[in-house]
Amino acid sequence: GLCLLMLSPFIWMIGASFKKEADVMKQGIGLFPTYWYPQNYLRVLGFAGKTNYHFLQGYWNSIKVAAISALVAGISSCLAGYAFAKLKFRGSNVLFLLYLSQMMIPSQLTLIPRFVIFSAVGLVNTHWALILPKVVAVSATFMMRQAFLGTSEELREAAKIDGANNWQLFTKIKLPNLRQLIIIIFMMRTMDAFRLFDRVNVTTGGGPGISTETLAIYNYTTTFTKLRVGRGCAIGVITLIILAVIINVIMKVLRVKEV
Repeated sequence: GLCLLMLSPFIWMIGASFKKEADVMKQGIGLFPTYWYPQNYLRVLGFAGKTNYHFLQGYWNSIKVAAISALVAGISSCLAGYAFAKLKFRGSNVLFLLYLSQMMIPSQLTLIPRFVIFSAVGLVNTHWALILPKVVAVSATFMMRQAFLGTSEELREAAKIDGANNWQLFTKIKLPNLRQLIIIIFMMRTMDAFRLFDRVNVTTGGGPGISTETLAIYNYTTTFTKLRVGRGCAIGVITLIILAVIINVIMKVLRVKEV
């Protein structure tokens, strides 16, 4: 019952995506349309009427931001997690606490400072304003550090005796044992990038033109500015499908093969 309650907004979104705009507002919370209207999907995808450049641009921008930020954040979290867990240096614990304290600051409080900084260095209305804040993943670094602390030291010590350096210990001994966690981190960072809205809205607004418009901004504009709720639900369903495909690809690429 609880699972059905949690899934009900998604079920309503799927049903509303096949409704006309008048039916969406008239039928209220009705889950299924009385008349199926697939034109919402055809218009979003550009198969009905003129080519929808907003969707194509939003799709490309979302993929680009998600791919670059997830890749860089995944690499940086692995490196930082290993450094905090295994490379003991003066002040490492204090530095880790300072690093971790970023999780206690709501992201909304940093929107204006980020806008001022990006404006000062000329990054407003560029893709870098969307990517750079996502390259450091504090939560992912914390998970990697805890995972590295939980790994056995016997193999690491044996490799050190055989002359392995820190980079070899990291890439050959420790990292392969945490591949499942790395898959989870890449999935989390990819989904987080697709949910990106407030930072885009503040730093670029999707501009100039639609050059930095993401699927989230396009969906918001379609649904709440143009009041095309059915079409906005279709965009949401398509976004979920895209995310499912991307996550499936990530899992197939990084998954450890069963012996």
